[in-house]
Amino acid sequence: MAGLLVACLAAVAWRPSAGPEAAASTTDAPSRSGRSTWLADCAVCHGPRALGTDRGPAIAGRGTALVDFVVRTGRMPVDAPSDPLERHPVRYTEREIRDLVTYTAGFVRGPEAATPDLTGADLAAGAATYRLDCAACHQSAGAGGALAYGDIAPPLDLASPREVAEAIRTGPGNMPRFDGDTLDEQELVDVVAYVQKLRHDPGDRGGFALGHLGPVPEGLVAWLVGLGLMVVAIRLIGTVRADDEEPGADDPDGEGDSIGPGPGSGDPAPTRAEQTQERSVRVATVSDQILERLRAWGVDTVFGYPGDGINGLMGAFGRAEDRPRFLQARHEELAAFEAVGYAKFSGRVGVVMATSGPGAIHLLNGLYDAKLDHVPVVAIVGQTARSAMGGNYQQEVDLLSLYKDVASSFVQTAMVPDQFPNLIDRAIRIAQAERTVTCVIVPSDLQEEEWEPPAHAFKEVPSSLGWVAPDLVPPSSELDRAAEVLNAGERVAILVGQGARRAATEVEEVAELLGAGVAKALLGKDVLPDDLPYVTGSIGLLGTKPSWDLMMGCDTFLMIGSNLPYAQFLPEFGQARGVQIDIDGKMVGLRYPMEVPLVGDAGATLRALLPRLHRKEDRSWRQDVEDGVERWRAIVADRADTSANPINPQKVVAELSPRLPDGAILAADSGSVANWYARDIQLRRGMRGSLSGTLATMGPGLPYAFGAKVAHPDRPVFALVGDGAMQMNGINELITIAKYWQEWPDPRLVVLVLHNNDLNQVTWEQRAMAGDPKFEASQVLPEFPYAAYATSIGLGGLYVDDPDQLGAGWDQALASERPFVLDVRTDPEVPPLPPHVELEQAKALASAMLHGDPASSEILVQGVKGKVKEFLHR
Repeated sequence: MAGLLVACLAAVAWRPSAGPEAAASTTDAPSRSGRSTWLADCAVCHGPRALGTDRGPAIAGRGTALVDFVVRTGRMPVDAPSDPLERHPVRYTEREIRDLVTYTAGFVRGPEAATPDLTGADLAAGAATYRLDCAACHQSAGAGGALAYGDIAPPLDLASPREVAEAIRTGPGNMPRFDGDTLDEQELVDVVAYVQKLRHDPGDRGGFALGHLGPVPEGLVAWLVGLGLMVVAIRLIGTVRADDEEPGADDPDGEGDSIGPGPGSGDPAPTRAEQTQERSVRVATVSDQILERLRAWGVDTVFGYPGDGINGLMGAFGRAEDRPRFLQARHEELAAFEAVGYAKFSGRVGVVMATSGPGAIHLLNGLYDAKLDHVPVVAIVGQTARSAMGGNYQQEVDLLSLYKDVASSFVQTAMVPDQFPNLIDRAIRIAQAERTVTCVIVPSDLQEEEWEPPAHAFKEVPSSLGWVAPDLVPPSSELDRAAEVLNAGERVAILVGQGARRAATEVEEVAELLGAGVAKALLGKDVLPDDLPYVTGSIGLLGTKPSWDLMMGCDTFLMIGSNLPYAQFLPEFGQARGVQIDIDGKMVGLRYPMEVPLVGDAGATLRALLPRLHRKEDRSWRQDVEDGVERWRAIVADRADTSANPINPQKVVAELSPRLPDGAILAADSGSVANWYARDIQLRRGMRGSLSGTLATMGPGLPYAFGAKVAHPDRPVFALVGDGAMQMNGINELITIAKYWQEWPDPRLVVLVLHNNDLNQVTWEQRAMAGDPKFEASQVLPEFPYAAYATSIGLGGLYVDDPDQLGAGWDQALASERPFVLDVRTDPEVPPLPPHVELEQAKALASAMLHGDPASSEILVQGVKGKVKEFLHR
């Protein structure tokens, strides 16, 4: 029995759940997150298979950096979005690594394997395509392979660590014998428990506190290497080195770190036996498992704020060497916005973490922003201990009820350890599949409990990794109906939203075939570049005159991936035949009476539709659209050049637009700044931009920008923010930026503050919608020196109140070697004129002026100037 158990240890400890062939096949195409979800069972052999032959050259020449990464993580780097090989300092010598690699190669290579020769030098030189046979994967190596125990695989769980330890001491059969005299019994049991845990979770590398084990005996390392568990062996070394920093430098007796009172405390240092009694195996806790599962899903960043309701999770971050990385916000609401910005601009799931009660409450605004804009975000929040739940305990809130709307697709409270990893897997998978918010609530005491995987038993729920978005295509009959409608039309209008972002090429092809103009919902501003002659720009209250004319003049309407709520800016009911494409069947037919609703992925559906469409030879409608766009651009430019007191806000944004670097990312806040972002910023191909589209909440501009910078630290990022949002939370977000900016390879994060001391958008809504004059008690903001504050915390800053200095100010901001705040004093009375002024709006504004608006004369002057510019270009 003992020999059988040892064989199991060698053969099963690193086995993939679906076998080596299945594991390798999952990496044929990179995951959407940019990371393989496959975790190597043995970095030396499975790594090259995961990489594939075409990936060899990409990592050739890494030398010791590659070996160090394998040793440190237990896997090969697979299509990581940024190079992880350079993140970690070397903790042990190249010679030690080579010796272990050479030993393993010599031990497990047998005559039946027929693999190329490998030496430590080969691997150190980057020979990453070598496939080494070992018991964990090459189970058919045959008698010639010293570790061909694949045919002996009873459940390892049935054997206790102590039983396996006894088998190790005995060393039966052809297993290498380990001289246990250099390791006491409890320590050997600890090591076995660690290896057994890896059998359940091969990706885990946190382990238990092996540094507390004392120095790892050389014999144990050699024995584990002999079993083909080289990575386990090297992890023992690496973990001890991480704890001891420089082994031997401050530890002349070679006994490792002490436990208990230190020198000079008056008490004698504990003996080795006493240390052994005090030590306990650090078996993975629920918190450790949560972080491991996040890593397995490719999550590299968690935004959040600590609190005692998640102390267990914070401890796990420390044990995991901050993997995934925990980024500390100034407030939980900001953390949620950061996660939304990260998700919007990376295309990956955002993860945010907060404590129980108040922390979980603070997340809600950002989470609702994610839900309404269809952004995948997972919230992991703490709760009071299970024994106190229902007892009106401190910081206890009914989180299930609180979150049942914002995370309606999936919100669960964990009650026992073996609900993991299922809860994390479902939260991430549902967030991605439904593009929504999910939540896992973890009571504080459960976070500290020992984790065991779900068993093969009733009322236990197993789980697995992986999700890839399907290419959902409507039936051919529906595509034929849609093509008939679009081919019959003479004046086709297209509206795209963020759901069309991955179908930009197909949208352009359809627009060219149909001779159509294309308007963009605000969340779809970056779907197509603004310099295309037939792109009319934004639609709605913040939209353009060409977009209004496009909708009012069309006879056929194609809506792709948009949920624009303002039906009055769409064609009149009955005016146009409609086709809509949306991946969410709940959203079709919602805003306009569509003749053909197509439920499907925008790109896949358009690719299936394109062969059915006929090119329109009459291009007069397209020419009308392009002429309107050209006139509008001249109007916008003239309006931006209109004088104001002291600076026209349109001028501020118009000066930025041509200066935007390639690949720029823009995050706009809510308020009047959104008007100028929508109309005056001309996004070029490859640029990204977003804001809070549906919730239209204040305050996401700066945290969006920070999240974008975390996702893309090598790209320039811009935040366009009003002074209302800056005073609400933006000033605090600057502190977070100051904390982290020096880690970015491109430090450019430029914050524009439109400084007018007015809650400007609401002021104009009071005037134009309610007919009330500006109520200064609610609308006027206190003065604050935004640029000076930025410089006080180590950022760049400049205050501008002269329009002639505006261009130079932008140039200085763009040339700065650190994040920069451009604080521009703007005129609050420049009206954000809608594309079409309704009679009721005009009456309301007149009423506000007649009833004593404090800025009546300025409003009249600026409004007349704006309309005159429009009249001159007719």
